[in-house]
Amino acid sequence: MNKHLRILIDYSGSMGYMKGSSDENKWLLKDGSPRIDLVKKILTNDLLGDLDFFDTLNIFTFRSNPTNVQDLIYKRIYAGSEFADASSEVRKLPVPVAGGTPLFLAYQKTSNFLEKGGNNSDRILLIITDGDGNDFVNFDEKIIEHQKVTDKFWKIFVIGIDQNAEAARKSKNVCENTKGIYINLSAIAYDRNYFSKLLFEMKSSITNAILMDAVKSDSQEDLIVEDKLEKDSLNTKQDVIDDNEQVSKDQYISNLEKTVESNTVAITLIGKQLELISAEIIRSNSIKFQDDAIVIDEDPIRNAKIGRKAEEIANEYLSAKMPEIVLSWENEITESFMQYDFSFVKENLTNYIECKGTTGSEKYFYLSKNEWSFFIDNRDRYELILISELYTNRSIHHIENLFKAILSGEVVPYSQLNRNIKNGLVYLRIV
Repeated sequence: MNKHLRILIDYSGSMGYMKGSSDENKWLLKDGSPRIDLVKKILTNDLLGDLDFFDTLNIFTFRSNPTNVQDLIYKRIYAGSEFADASSEVRKLPVPVAGGTPLFLAYQKTSNFLEKGGNNSDRILLIITDGDGNDFVNFDEKIIEHQKVTDKFWKIFVIGIDQNAEAARKSKNVCENTKGIYINLSAIAYDRNYFSKLLFEMKSSITNAILMDAVKSDSQEDLIVEDKLEKDSLNTKQDVIDDNEQVSKDQYISNLEKTVESNTVAITLIGKQLELISAEIIRSNSIKFQDDAIVIDEDPIRNAKIGRKAEEIANEYLSAKMPEIVLSWENEITESFMQYDFSFVKENLTNYIECKGTTGSEKYFYLSKNEWSFFIDNRDRYELILISELYTNRSIHHIENLFKAILSGEVVPYSQLNRNIKNGLVYLRIV
């Protein structure tokens, strides 16, 4: 059984920046990154490693010519069976340029190589898209009909990236009619634990589809062999039994090898399912998802980039606001690991400024336990700058005395959302 996984990645303009168009930056994620970055993280961090039991993997990008939605641009970025190499190629994907979302044409193209008939459970097609098909309005019905007419079947799974209600309805229809699963992810910043939770059912279902096919293939093989032996016994004459004895032995050995191979595949897949379930139990016990609004801290590399960008903006702002003051930017050359980001001397006293940045619109920030202690010790000369919506509709909030702002209720230590906060962090929000 050749277990085949094919992945189609929507490479239309809305997955990038849409530079130079009236829709430029319209579909960016909250951290200012394009949607293709989210797709790359989901594939390389959350999916490919758990689906490495497939014998064949093909990954394609697809989009249409921006001037002709029927002109499919379909590019293979990986073909083989080394999932680590596949992840490496996915990471190299550049940000897409303008183009449409020809969902049916991309599906039709990927089905051309299939032979007719066959069980679709060993043919898994995963489509990742953020839009509705603009090649055919009823792309879902076209795909379902195409499978029936051509007798070429995929089990289709779709990950929607913030699809609208109509696109989500059609994508779900395709999945339900091909025994796949559909999930729609809001356009949120990436968090591995959050996405692992959302993708668990999909990964488990894909694994189970291959497992069931392995078991079924083994059972059907046994039935075929038994039926053949019974017919042969009725039609075989005694005088040729000895001549066929060696052939029967060879056939028996061949059948036994196939059974062992099938059982090995089944055991491997059962093990994979147990790994998935164990990982999900551990994850569920460590992070409590009380509702859809939960927020989990981002990865340190991303946080460092946000922090650096916020400090650059704050430096420009402060230099313009206080041109007569000699401002010291502690991290200008390299990370100083001080408990503040800027300082200046006024009336022979050193004043300190902490800078924070967030990609969302909510005006919140964290102080580490060391930053909190430093703030308390210097509360009369401690300022804070928060830059919200850092990459989109940027807003600068300058709290010139954080201690007084807390006492007056301008800054509060509680959230409007459920949050999972790491040890040693103090949460504060500007009202």
